[in-house]
Amino acid sequence: MRIIGLEMAKALRSPLVAGLLVVFTALNLFVMYGQSYQREELQMLSALVSRFGHDMNGEGYEQLSAYYKSELAAFNTITEAKLGRTYDSAAEFAGSNSQLLDPARPFTEDEVELTQRLLVTERYVQAVPELREQYAAMDMREIAKGMLDIMTEPTSDKVDSIVYANYDKLEQRVIALREQGEHLHLFFQGVVHKMHSFLYKHVIGLMLYQMMLLSVLITAQIMNYETDRNTHPLMYATRRGRRLQRDKLAAALFSSLLAAVVLLAVNLTAYFRLFDYSELWQVPISTGLMREFRFTPYIAWWPFRFAEYLGAVVGLAMALQLIFAGFAAWLAHYVRNSYFVCCMFLLLLGAGWVVTTVTPPGSLLIFAAYANPFQLLWVPHGWFMMKNVFTTYPSYELVTVGGWLVIVAALLGPARRHFIRRDLR
Repeated sequence: MRIIGLEMAKALRSPLVAGLLVVFTALNLFVMYGQSYQREELQMLSALVSRFGHDMNGEGYEQLSAYYKSELAAFNTITEAKLGRTYDSAAEFAGSNSQLLDPARPFTEDEVELTQRLLVTERYVQAVPELREQYAAMDMREIAKGMLDIMTEPTSDKVDSIVYANYDKLEQRVIALREQGEHLHLFFQGVVHKMHSFLYKHVIGLMLYQMMLLSVLITAQIMNYETDRNTHPLMYATRRGRRLQRDKLAAALFSSLLAAVVLLAVNLTAYFRLFDYSELWQVPISTGLMREFRFTPYIAWWPFRFAEYLGAVVGLAMALQLIFAGFAAWLAHYVRNSYFVCCMFLLLLGAGWVVTTVTPPGSLLIFAAYANPFQLLWVPHGWFMMKNVFTTYPSYELVTVGGWLVIVAALLGPARRHFIRRDLR
């Protein structure tokens, strides 16, 4: 363990790694604060959830509706006194009074705040019955057919049969979701705020690339520390020196995970301090209010709560770092320069992205093409959920990550034996 610790120190004390952590954190904070204008409205939802709960399947929705009606009545009392008329909804009022704080308008700041709160409440009250209708009419097979029809290249009957079979499984999940009422829980309204894709695609998705870069750099530095400094003839001249690569690999994996944990911990802490999720940790991740486009709801294969889903995403991200670090270690057994290792890894990354575009969608190989870890980087907001027709099946993420962990481990064995026998020059 002492040797592993010393090897870890070689990378973690590097100014490059420390500098990248600072730069990445600054970039992520910049991205987060770009959405901070939504904080006030998001806090209004948290206040509603604190008062009425997030479950809108029964009593909670009735209480929210009654509150909305009483607020609308109070609001109309003000508008009748100041404008001489009443409104059927807050949206109707806002449409004809867009400049509420204009000096010519007789509204106080408290009345403007009441209007904004009423507008938010109204959106959620109106969304719930719409969701009931949409989810009652939702047909996964029709969704699959629509996605297959819009593809630029035709698929084969064998591919279609697999896709339809997977979406039939998803249909059973949707039936269970409707029965349990998972789709009728309050969450930041996706069509307005798009907070799910912001967190998982733009914030965590950006960090996935940053963690991957850190993993590759750290692994390359540790594995090729001696060759980069031309001390390898002395270090590897003994039998124990040749076996040092095993300790280096362990140090690289631990260091990569540690860097990823630090990056995630700092940035996610900042995110959840900036945006108030305190009342939403137990909301089902498949709630219909999270959907960002009418016909593309977020439907998870399992009844995750928000906190559980976040934990699953972070766990999968950690597993990916092991794969990326393993690939870099495999390359470092053959390539004796840290910078060349990084360049070779970029070629692997590009190949992982391109393989799906060159594989005919009519071939069954298309499913294997999508089952690579680099494809997972594209859709962190869709992990464990319905997404591309070739990746929508329950075990996609687990098969992809588990399979590639095995492949990387299998590659490292021959690479280590090759390293032990190779010429030191």
